[in-house]
Amino acid sequence: MKYKGIFKRNLIIIQKSLGMNRKLFFIQVMQMILSNICLYINLIIPKLIINAMSEEKVINVAYILVFTFLFNLIDSFIEYKLVPYISLQNEIINTKVVNSFLEKSYSLKLSYFDDAKSYDKYNVVFDNCCNIYHNSNNILLQFISSILQITLIISILKWVDKWIFSLMFIIIIISLIVSQKVTKIQYEYQKKVTTQNRQLNYIYRLFYIPQFIRDMRINSLKEFIFNKKNKYTEDFLKNVQENSKAVSEVTILQSLITNIESLGVMGYFVYEFFKGKIWLDDFFIAINSYNKLKSAIEGIITTYTSLYENDLYIKDYLEFMDCDEIENKTGKYILNSQIDSIEFDSVYFKYPNSKNYTLKNVSFKINRGEKVAIIGSNGAGKTTIIKLLIRLYEINKGKILINNIDIKDIDLVSLRKTFSVLFQDYSIYPFTILENIALEENADLNLVCEALKKVKMLDKVKTMPLFLDTPITCQLCENGIELSGGENQRIAIARILMRNKSVMVLDEPTSNLDSIIENELYETLINNSTDDILIIISHRLTFMQKIDKIICLSDGSIKEIGTHDDLICQNGCYKKMYDLNSSKYK
Repeated sequence: MKYKGIFKRNLIIIQKSLGMNRKLFFIQVMQMILSNICLYINLIIPKLIINAMSEEKVINVAYILVFTFLFNLIDSFIEYKLVPYISLQNEIINTKVVNSFLEKSYSLKLSYFDDAKSYDKYNVVFDNCCNIYHNSNNILLQFISSILQITLIISILKWVDKWIFSLMFIIIIISLIVSQKVTKIQYEYQKKVTTQNRQLNYIYRLFYIPQFIRDMRINSLKEFIFNKKNKYTEDFLKNVQENSKAVSEVTILQSLITNIESLGVMGYFVYEFFKGKIWLDDFFIAINSYNKLKSAIEGIITTYTSLYENDLYIKDYLEFMDCDEIENKTGKYILNSQIDSIEFDSVYFKYPNSKNYTLKNVSFKINRGEKVAIIGSNGAGKTTIIKLLIRLYEINKGKILINNIDIKDIDLVSLRKTFSVLFQDYSIYPFTILENIALEENADLNLVCEALKKVKMLDKVKTMPLFLDTPITCQLCENGIELSGGENQRIAIARILMRNKSVMVLDEPTSNLDSIIENELYETLINNSTDDILIIISHRLTFMQKIDKIICLSDGSIKEIGTHDDLICQNGCYKKMYDLNSSKYK
């Protein structure tokens, strides 16, 4: 049954929440009981005061007022003490939920995020992952509270005719149906606007990220960007309008029926007063009690609606947390610090959602100590080879061997620990220079300075007021600095040099550097890896004479492999690329 699944999934979340903080739930139950006792007392206090006044017992009125004041004062003091504690504990739960979510996200295959639907679901789940825990707990607390309220209030309204309660139930059932319909509309609306919010948020980023601001101003892109924003905004507002209209059409009937109910109930109580069945004190108490009783019964009946609404997000959350598209990190073999050989054996690969192979029948071998360049035009598959080598993606056919062991049988953590990789879209974090290079705490400062020296950045960093503790950009820290594109690239290369792994991979490492620094850097890289494997992907071919092996790719296939001299003699695609490249520097 559908409702069983809804209850089961909410129960799973409640159990997880209790596992995080059972004490918090107990305190919330005690707080809820106290609040309901206060509610009951405040309902009957007016009747007691009116009765005492009608009997002209002033001292009794004073006692009642003092008792009410003191009781509410105690309740307020308890609230004063509990609210900060509950707020803090809820935030601690939020932290645990988010940490668990991020751990799961980190474990997923990169291909999961290549799918737009999965990416949108990720955003919906992340936006609601904390709310579903609090909602499940609050629904349970509300259910218990409603039962307690009904038990207390029913004693006040025991004189009311049964047909009034029948009318109440009919109105509540109608409200339940309408609420469920509205919930479904709102859920579908949120799914629709998730994509548009993502698009708009990206556009908004263009107005505060320095490199985008610079490009917009230099190229006078304001009108172009605003036109993009206006298009996404127009689509967003259209969805808002459609959603509001759909909700209004559903709720207008509910509002009409509720107003008729209020008029009917008020008329009934007035009629009973004039009949002499109730006195003035009972009249006022009856109105308040009826509304409270109705809210309590709605709280019980609408528990299903609340569970249903929460379950819409719980299903997505549990599907994400149970997603089996995770990286298989375990393997029969643990790599030591040294890699002796890398081999691609008839490898075929295509990206998710792609019909065409990016790599086709790729075969080559790299031995320890070799310096290798992978070259080719844009889209030839150069960077893809590196992604497969560190298992960001799994191949479709063929084998990749490390030290003659199938890469699928190697422990993933140990595999990646042997590689230092710098992609062309490298990341510079808004942290300090020290943290950007070391990527860890308690780093060896001598090693950091040595790495900066190798990329010709140490003297520059020494002139900075905070030296290695200088933040890059002001996004997270004050007193941050802006580095040039070339300086950022050298910081990223210093990061790779400091890690000093068995295999060093650099994808277009000198794209932002001038030819003098580029030449010095290649000398450093080659001399720094005499006994290790060095793989360089580059469009610049001026240093190829220093490379042991050149792999020339075209349209996902290897066209030529050899040394610089060998490939020049073959007069093939490499020579054509080399001649074109060399002519730029003549």
